[in-house]
Amino acid sequence: MLRAAAKNFPSVLVLVDPADYEEAIERLRKENTPLDYRCRLAEKAFQQVASYDTAVANYLRTARPEALMGRAETRRPDSPGFLSLQQLTVGLEKAADLRYGENPHQKAAVYRLDTPGPLIGLLAAEQLHGAAMSYLNYLDADAAWRAAAEFDEPAVVIVKHATPCGVASHEDIAVAYQRAYAGDEISPFGGIIAANREVTWDMTEAMKGKRYDIIVSPGYETSALERLKKRRDLRILQITDGAGTRTDRASALSANGPQSPNAPEYRSIAGGMLAQTADTRRASELELRVMTKRAPTAGELDDLRFAWTALKHVKSNAIVVAKDRATVGIGCGQPNRLWATQHALEHAGERARGAVLASDAFFPFARGDAVEDACKAGVTAIVQPGGGVRDEEAAEVCNDYGVAMVFSGTRAFRH
Repeated sequence: MLRAAAKNFPSVLVLVDPADYEEAIERLRKENTPLDYRCRLAEKAFQQVASYDTAVANYLRTARPEALMGRAETRRPDSPGFLSLQQLTVGLEKAADLRYGENPHQKAAVYRLDTPGPLIGLLAAEQLHGAAMSYLNYLDADAAWRAAAEFDEPAVVIVKHATPCGVASHEDIAVAYQRAYAGDEISPFGGIIAANREVTWDMTEAMKGKRYDIIVSPGYETSALERLKKRRDLRILQITDGAGTRTDRASALSANGPQSPNAPEYRSIAGGMLAQTADTRRASELELRVMTKRAPTAGELDDLRFAWTALKHVKSNAIVVAKDRATVGIGCGQPNRLWATQHALEHAGERARGAVLASDAFFPFARGDAVEDACKAGVTAIVQPGGGVRDEEAAEVCNDYGVAMVFSGTRAFRH
């Protein structure tokens, strides 16, 4: 009926938004409903119908058949997903207008996906303190939370300009924060912290004297929250279950962590959109293949998997140097792998000795290049996807230095 009314807008006034009622009634009283006003209302009606149809299509695409008859609530893991469609619509609902975009001369807003189920990610967060979120705040906080939610163990991620500058995991979340900060003591200024466990008083004690724009977590100790609220410029976000209520870590991570394998991720390009399935492969799922004479020790293997988990959230070309489940050097966004490696090793300095290194793609060169630079710096184990024409040479270089190298068989680009 709405669609029919909207199609006949020259003769019909169609209303789908209660916010329009008062103006419409006043205009009808004054017999002031020009064509451009009717056209604007028809546009809203068509958009409303389109959003509803998109939500229904998304549900039918992912729900088990028995759920349609009210006999189940589970989603279908073997759904062909959105990539099976020749046409794809995305329903979005405005969550908030933003002051501006990446730069002050750009306009911006944040929209939530208009789909069945709970809100996910930052849009499911409750803001407990601080100024309204900006365009860049959303991008950076999303990057930080996604990285923190990737870890099963307690972890802290510090992000600057949408890429991690410090990542660490430790059973004590305060220690995890200290080690993440120690990985890079320059970049965190004005950055974003994400913790996948409750923020404690001890963690806020370790944060003394350091300026951050945002902190996001599944929860806060009462004393820690009151202390953080004294920071005027800090935005405090608490991830919720999508219903506006506070939740424990398990609920928060299940709703807001890595997405379903069939969940789409979108990126805009001029004149169109790119869509892909989410990268949900975890480091624990990788079948690491030893390529050198020496296999990694148990400790090195643990650090290699940690480094790979952090690596997934670093902009390509990406190199992560890690030791004792903490990053000590990160090379990101470089146009070649050599520079990314040199950047990470230079940042790590002496901490590279005894550390491990992860690369998000194969090394195109080995001897006299990135692999040998890592070996000379004291790195003792390396993980890379493999698949390069010089893979054997890379392994030979590692053998010369007694370094272990394993192949993950999985690339981890993040552009």
